[in-house]
Formats: sequence, C-alpha cells, structure tokens
Amino acid sequence: CRVIRASDGETRWIHIIGEFEADEAGRPIRRIGVVQDVTDRKRAMEDLRNSEERFRLLAENIPLAVYESDLEGNFSYVNRMAIQMFGYSQEDLRSGIHLLKTVHPDDRAKARELMGLVRQGQSVEKGSEIRGLRKDGTVFPIMVYAAPRKKGGALVGSFGISMDLTELKRAMEERERLQMELFQAQKMESIGTLAGGIAHDFNNLLSAILGEISLVEAEVGEGHPVLEDLLEMKGQV
Repeated sequence: CRVIRASDGETRWIHIIGEFEADEAGRPIRRIGVVQDVTDRKRAMEDLRNSEERFRLLAENIPLAVYESDLEGNFSYVNRMAIQMFGYSQEDLRSGIHLLKTVHPDDRAKARELMGLVRQGQSVEKGSEIRGLRKDGTVFPIMVYAAPRKKGGALVGSFGISMDLTELKRAMEERERLQMELFQAQKMESIGTLAGGIAHDFNNLLSAILGEISLVEAEVGEGHPVLEDLLEMKGQV
C-alpha cells in the first residue's frame, strides 16, 4: 500500500497491482496495472485494531475476571484478574484449562447447564451464583455472566465475566450481625423501660399502702392490740 494525497487534500491509501508488457525481444515497453483505493478498508482495520486495544485495556484493568473459551469449554483467554482470582498462571493457561476446572464439583452440573444455554446462542445476563474453585482448592462464591462468542456469524465459543462475592457476602453477614445486635439492644432497652415503669407504679402503690398504715397507726394510738401488727407491716413494706 502507498499513501497519497488526493486533489482535495485528503490522505488516501492505494494498492497497486501491475506488471510490465514486453516486446518480442523481451524488453519492457510499458507497465500495465490496477490502482485500488483501499482507504475505507484501511480505516476499518485501524478502527478494529483500536477497538481491540480498548477492549484489551479494559479487560486487563477491570476488577473482574474476564475470559473467553472455545466450544469445548477450554479457556482461550483470561485477564489478569482471572489469574489472580483463581490462582492459575499463563503457563497453566497455555497447557490448557477447562472451564469446569474452576468450578466446585457440586456446582459443575449447574455450570454445564449454563454452558448449554450459551451453545444455544443464549446469554446469561442476570448472572448465576455458583462456587468457584481455586488452583489450591479454596472454595469461594462467584457470580457468572456469559454470552455466545461468534466469528463470521458462526458460534466459536463463549466469553464471560466472573465476580468474586466473598467480600460482598462478608459485608452482608456483618450487616446482619449488626442488625441482630441492634435488635437485641432495642429489645433490652424495651425490657428496661418496661421494668422501670413497673417499678415506678409499684413504688406508687407501696407509698399509698405506707400512707394508709400511718393513718391507721395514728388512729389506734399507743397500746392498741393491732399496733404491733401495723409496725410489722411497715417494716416489711
């Protein structure tokens, strides 16, 4: 390809295909060729490269595990976060890692169902929670989103995103614990308020009883047979 400047000042890319026409003695006498303007194709290729570069930068820096797999479920690409999240290396990836190897055995049937949906051209847009499995055997909760990957209109595999739910679940558990502690504190406060109210009412009753005893005591005077009982009652109250 050659770059030229058109009469309107715009830069164009052209592709030249030609050959020399020779005379009877084999001497070249003129060149015959075709000039094709490939500007649109060149720009389309540059746009594609720029788009791929933007995707690569996004995929490598997003705090989620991004992957691509073939139709059999073997990973063909994983980003840096996926390697960190599942504990595998690029060397492991080159050796071949199947998608199900990163899923807890008890959840692999569910993962196969999701893979089947993608093979049918469906996307898992709402996400599906399963248990992930790291290389060292650690189990952790993940949310998986997946979609079919096509090339030239043909299904060639899948791509998806996995989100580590460990911190989210830990935060939810902590929130539930704090809510339970708050509920218990509110319950104890209510019990304390109730007990305080009962004690207040009870004291009011005792004050009334003591007042009545004092009145009766004043009425009966010294030496009365019930005076001793009245004094005993006051002592108990």
